Amino acid sequence: MRTHGLASRDSDLTPIALEDSPPGVAAARVAGLYVLGVPSVAGVELEADQISDSLGDPLMTVTIIQQLGER
Repeated sequence: MRTHGLASRDSDLTPIALEDSPPGVAAARVAGLYVLGVPSVAGVELEADQISDSLGDPLMTVTIIQQLGER
């Protein structure tokens, strides 16, 4: 499990996790984070708030910017 929080709960930013596996997504959910999923293995299904095939997807950048500004 590798949860990469991009914002602290103590800040004015929405906490976000970038996850590549079902256990990572589950851990991020338990932590109350908004989860962006990018599967590291083809065919893996992630129950993330948003899923993309690549971190280079422009929609991922837009979502991160939107989530960080929501709080």
